[in-house]
Amino acid sequence: MLALARILTLFPMRIYIRACGTARRETPRDPPQEQIETARRLACDVHRAAVVVPFKAVCIEQTIAARLMLRLRGVPATTYIGVHRDPARRIDPRGYNSHAWLRIGDRVVIGGPDVSGYVPLAMFV
Repeated sequence: MLALARILTLFPMRIYIRACGTARRETPRDPPQEQIETARRLACDVHRAAVVVPFKAVCIEQTIAARLMLRLRGVPATTYIGVHRDPARRIDPRGYNSHAWLRIGDRVVIGGPDVSGYVPLAMFV
């Protein structure tokens, strides 16, 4: 899935964002415990795979891969794409540091654990 996510991110954002889901909705904050455990285990698997793939799998690829795998298992999750506005954290010369993360329930399973410094620009279910 990471390889598929990597290929998708080579296309314009309007193309690969479709893998993230439907825009501007959020999943419930209280999913069943088995869905939370499935997402947690899957996130661990994605993190382990991201270390060994022959490319640098950044947050967007990890988020897309985990989202697609959760969708195949029928587990609802919310994908976020946002930016960090703290001047001390700015990497991009234009002043933004973008980030993608995946939330199930109240837990950020990919791209976390603390995303409070990021402002979500888009969310997808």
